[in-house]
Amino acid sequence: MRSVSSAEAARNFSAIRESVLAPGAEPVAVTHHNIPQVVVMSFKDDQDLLRKTRFAGNLADLPEEDLAFLATIDERNR
Repeated sequence: MRSVSSAEAARNFSAIRESVLAPGAEPVAVTHHNIPQVVVMSFKDDQDLLRKTRFAGNLADLPEEDLAFLATIDERNR
């Protein structure tokens, strides 16, 4: 994840906003005295994240991409 200072974020918010809206873009961390304080991300990415964290069904009901991601975590922890 890319990070920018709070001063840079204030000066270049429009460019940061555009960068997080680009297809496949990652969120941007905003730091204060080199300590991450907030994250700028697209509204869509935020909603997707909320949907995933609120999921309370069966593991088999997860989307294929989420199952694949969980499999990679399982492999790394062996």
